[in-house]
Amino acid sequence: MQPLRIEDIFAAGDRVVVRFKSFQKHDQDYYGIPKSDRMITFHETHVMRIANSKVVENIVSATNLEFEMLMAPVLTPMILT
Repeated sequence: MQPLRIEDIFAAGDRVVVRFKSFQKHDQDYYGIPKSDRMITFHETHVMRIANSKVVENIVSATNLEFEMLMAPVLTPMILT
């Protein structure tokens, strides 16, 4: 595993944007998917709206294809049925 890596962080008005990569090892069974020992990369962007020093909204955009493909046997029936 590697530490989470922040690639961008900035603020404008009442918004804070954080774009990061996270690297996770699939080292145990997860929702019935046997461990693969693969490193899975998560790419995410969070756009947070701040009010009274608190996050009151968080919009997330993610490109996590590796994880989605790994989880396809579990996610497909949940989505398509």
